[in-house]
Amino acid sequence: MTITFGQIPANLQVPGTYAEIEAAATAAVQPRRFIALGPKLSGGTAPDNELQLLTSAAQADTLFGIGSYLARMARRFFAANPGQPLRAVGIPDDGGATDATGTIVVTAAATAAGTLSLYIGGQLVEVAMTGSQNIAQTADAIAAAIPASSQLPVTASSDGVDTVTLTAKHGGTLGNGIDVRLNALGQPGGEVTPTGFTATITEPSGGATDPALTTALAAIAEEPYATLISAWSTSAALAAIDTHIVARWGYSVGLYGAVIAAADDSVANLVSAASASATTYGALCGIEDSPTPTWELAALVAATAGQRLHDDPAANVAGVELPGTVPPDAGDRFAFSDVQTLITSGVSPLAVNSAGNVYLAKAVTIGTSSTSAWFPLPTPYSVAYAAEYILTGLAAKFAGYKLANDGTTIPPGSKIATPAIVRAEALALYRDLTPEGSGPVAILENFDYAIANTVATRNVTNPQRVDLLQPLDLINQLEIIATLLQFGLQL
Repeated sequence: MTITFGQIPANLQVPGTYAEIEAAATAAVQPRRFIALGPKLSGGTAPDNELQLLTSAAQADTLFGIGSYLARMARRFFAANPGQPLRAVGIPDDGGATDATGTIVVTAAATAAGTLSLYIGGQLVEVAMTGSQNIAQTADAIAAAIPASSQLPVTASSDGVDTVTLTAKHGGTLGNGIDVRLNALGQPGGEVTPTGFTATITEPSGGATDPALTTALAAIAEEPYATLISAWSTSAALAAIDTHIVARWGYSVGLYGAVIAAADDSVANLVSAASASATTYGALCGIEDSPTPTWELAALVAATAGQRLHDDPAANVAGVELPGTVPPDAGDRFAFSDVQTLITSGVSPLAVNSAGNVYLAKAVTIGTSSTSAWFPLPTPYSVAYAAEYILTGLAAKFAGYKLANDGTTIPPGSKIATPAIVRAEALALYRDLTPEGSGPVAILENFDYAIANTVATRNVTNPQRVDLLQPLDLINQLEIIATLLQFGLQL
């Protein structure tokens, strides 16, 4: 029998006892990281389009600018997932971008003291009213409550007559989604308009020309991550991200990953958006008329449901709540039929439960059919994890090995493999990831199916290569229990 050593030479003649220490071969996966893409302000200290490591919301304010949409994404992320670091790339506005603008026109001043509950981008701005202010003074008070240095996504100015102009801090289409309203929580939440006050609100619009994501995506082309959080959900942005992620899933890269984005629109428009941006590597979360901006919703979904999928790629994330999200008004919430339509069209609906909390109804891949194997969002996470675990396990096990034909007698301790030995190791790694295995998570099932269908052969043209076919049976999520309750008169 010949034992293969990696360090002790075969021609060693110096007397003595020697030991070569070799770590046991182990399987591993890439770090399960989050990377956020979003707009940064020019006052942020981070270089444009460069990856930054964040551990706090305050750090994001410094790097990307207070009130920048990326800093607000980070604030939401850390509030929901304080123990997880976040990596982010700040993207400057396009040089030709147009800022979205809106107005608050005061039509009558308050006649009694009170507090105006004004919500901008889902963030409460409290404006004290004395009851003795005139219309111009009231407009000035509202503008003063929105300083440029605040974490709000807009700046404000008063014309000294009756109008407060709100200007998005970033150019482009994202500013068109900044919700402005009074009393988002209503009387049950203790929010009542001061007596006599009236105003006409025109939400920001007119924002145009988003930045290209090409440079930012190139900056993370070789960075390991499991979830990419996109502030943008336009078809152009999702197309660029899909091209980036598809390349990562290629055999020569093997970095994998999925994207999470969000959109606020009608059911019909959300269905159209998903169809136009179909991809098996991510989720488009849909809601209608939410006070909370879509870029922050994407960060919240990643921080909650995404974290569960990082911990267990096959996790059931249906029903995960998004803390701090201001729900749409009752008349704007998705009905049961809306949720069904969105899910079957490849949109992940954000619904509102009986407690008034916004939650992820079901996570599906963008624009895919319910008949597709890729339909549930846990699928790309599970496939990526299984691929990394099995491939790194095989690489660790057979590093430095030679290859012989099946049927060859292999002496114990020698680094010689056959296709059958490679197949056996691949099956052992598969079993690790089943409920009966010893691996870190259970994301596969039906080991007998794997045994029956896994094939390893020596390549017919390259004698140094083993070709391995290994079907995966992914474990499923329990989402529906259908019960038929029968009763009758019992005599």
